Amino acid sequence: MLQKALLLRREGDNFDSPYLAETKKGWLLSNPVEFIAWFEGKTKSGFQKAFIYESIKYAEPYEKWLTDIRKKDCQIRRLVRYMKAWADLKRSEMPSGIIMTILIGENFAIDDRDDIAFHDTLVNIRHYLLSNGFKCPRPTTPIGEDLFAEKSELEKQFFMNALNALIQSANISISAINEKEACKEWEKHFGTRFPCHMAKDIIPPIIKNEANLDALKRTAVVSTPWYPKN
Repeated sequence: MLQKALLLRREGDNFDSPYLAETKKGWLLSNPVEFIAWFEGKTKSGFQKAFIYESIKYAEPYEKWLTDIRKKDCQIRRLVRYMKAWADLKRSEMPSGIIMTILIGENFAIDDRDDIAFHDTLVNIRHYLLSNGFKCPRPTTPIGEDLFAEKSELEKQFFMNALNALIQSANISISAINEKEACKEWEKHFGTRFPCHMAKDIIPPIIKNEANLDALKRTAVVSTPWYPKN
């Protein structure tokens, strides 16, 4: 799909950085491959831009990366999915998927448990926005473009209030000693696509770093909550 999209560019464009049509702004310089390379660099997946730019020469390794490596489970990918699932439930009031991806990519905090990693990443995002004047600079062409620039102060405050509420629930959830109670906090923000009936209504014998207490990951793996409901 990306290779086809790159072909649907303005006539005479540079292949690496084509101009893409935007309904309000007209032709805008863009580089979707650079954005993919930036995010895959965060995941350390081994992606190479040449997989796309030289698709014929690199057809075999690109297909292997696309089918085997890229689909391999990775915590940063899961956190992006959680973030998008949260935004999807709130719909139009929330920032776009590309903003969510950048915020996760720039503030990712790794942990053995997804719920703790997600909580710490959310805290990092809040600090990141408050310390840089609530900006989300694009890491690829056009580099430095603030993707929050056209958001109103009301929209920014809505997002910050929602983020604070999510952080508060995340803090409660990771402190819970009962998986089902922990899941209820996530369900407040992810809706019924995080079905808490799948969580265990037990107190694990070992509380600290107990994998079974990670209600966020357990319910997400079963329910794939980032898929839109039809």
